[in-house]
Amino acid sequence: MTAAERSLAEALEEARRAAFEAAMASSAKSEFVANMAQEIRTPANGIVGMAELLLSTELDGAQRDYALTLASCADRLLGIVNDLHDFASIETGQVVLQVAPLDPVALAGDVAGELAAKAARRRVEIVLRHTPDAPRAVLADAVRLRQIVSHLLANAVKYTDRGHVIVTVASGGDLEGDGLALVVEDTGIGMSAERVAQLFDGAGTANIQVGRNGRGPGLGLTIVARLVDMMGGRIEVSSQLGAGSRFCVRLPLPSAAPTNTDTRLSFADFGRVLVVDDHDLARAAVVATLRSCGIEADEAADMPGALSQLGRTSRRGATYGLLLVDLRLGDQDGRQLIRRLRANDRLRDLPVAVLVPAADGKSIAALSALRLAGWLPKPVRQEALEELLLSVQEQRAPRPPADADLPSLAGLRVLLAEDSRVNQKVVTRMLEGLGCTPLLARDGREALDLLAGAPVDVVLMDCHMPVMDGFEAAGHIREAERPGQHLPIIAVTGSHLARDRDRCLAVGMDDFLPKPMAYAALADMLTRWAPSRRAAVSPEAG
Repeated sequence: MTAAERSLAEALEEARRAAFEAAMASSAKSEFVANMAQEIRTPANGIVGMAELLLSTELDGAQRDYALTLASCADRLLGIVNDLHDFASIETGQVVLQVAPLDPVALAGDVAGELAAKAARRRVEIVLRHTPDAPRAVLADAVRLRQIVSHLLANAVKYTDRGHVIVTVASGGDLEGDGLALVVEDTGIGMSAERVAQLFDGAGTANIQVGRNGRGPGLGLTIVARLVDMMGGRIEVSSQLGAGSRFCVRLPLPSAAPTNTDTRLSFADFGRVLVVDDHDLARAAVVATLRSCGIEADEAADMPGALSQLGRTSRRGATYGLLLVDLRLGDQDGRQLIRRLRANDRLRDLPVAVLVPAADGKSIAALSALRLAGWLPKPVRQEALEELLLSVQEQRAPRPPADADLPSLAGLRVLLAEDSRVNQKVVTRMLEGLGCTPLLARDGREALDLLAGAPVDVVLMDCHMPVMDGFEAAGHIREAERPGQHLPIIAVTGSHLARDRDRCLAVGMDDFLPKPMAYAALADMLTRWAPSRRAAVSPEAG
């Protein structure tokens, strides 16, 4: 080996040794930061807790102001400490992704709900959207994906003093295979092209610069960048100074089996919904969500527009199944519109629910005189909207007249096999009103499992269910019966065709109850078949 070669080899060895020592030093620093963050978190938690306890006591105006300031600063301190700990944990390789099925639309909605009160206090509207092709079940680390959405959304709210922040869940677009795209857009202060170009350094760390307004990105964007890199994704940033920013995270997440098998909510008979909201994007998002539930919706931006739409609909001889009114309608108040409706003989009984900014949730108690069908916090999440629709369906469920001479079916154990939550709730209320004890199964397989472990007098069997339909389940029940046994099975279906009735009877069902069912028809059907069951299981029958 020549002298030049020896010199080069020594230089390479020195460089490797220096790189190793630098990596060890960086790891040691990150571990030190993680340990210090853990140590600081304990007293920080104490400060937060004591501030909350202090606010729960009797305080005068000045004291309450001091305590609120203390609580706000304590929350910010704890947030910084948590970010330091997360960043250090990522740097030292302590973060391992724990993959499981999750619904990214629901996750984004949960995060938006957590930050809604802070945004509402700043008069900033958070709007939730998901595209028709957005994946509803992916394999991902729920904690880390939540961190990504939370940091991006919190950053957008922090830099937005007016307007809105939009959170959109979509498919991954041009990613190879399956994928997820999370987009957060705001109407905040924005960034120059130079600032966008310098936002992340080569190591994926956000360049932390605090401007004259005292606001900086902190460690949130750095944590997002590192987590996105761990998941094999990428971040796209666009912004314009004074006109807001747009962050798009694309992640190559594989699809998974749906986390909720109860996806066939039936709102076919609900009727049209009128959405009244002065924020165009928020209104459009609610309308899109309603349509994804199979409900046609109209919209209005203010009280005159709503009254005009109601008038046109009434003149056609139609009615709305629900009116959704934003409590804040620009310079107007949603209460004014609702009071106008209650004073109108033709519209006084129209079901009305209000859309309420998170910061105004306590004001709902003062609206009892308006006879509301319910309320929804903004931003509107699909799950919350579906629950409201279910509640309205329940309120509209037929009730027997007060003087109706219905039979006593007290103690009758009725198994309802039905996959629609709407129909589950409606029929359950009817059964309870008749004194029956309902047992619920979401499909034929669950119905068979329940029958194997609990006594049942009558089965109400929906014909069309996932996993195992009613026809197959009825066949299994009949095959398992011993001589002298006969469990009454009543088919419950929306089909009124003769061939479907014949098919129900062919597989061993005893009778046929079409949807939607009337209270009296259900009572009559149960009365007709319950005695035969009691006789079949009596001691004399063996």
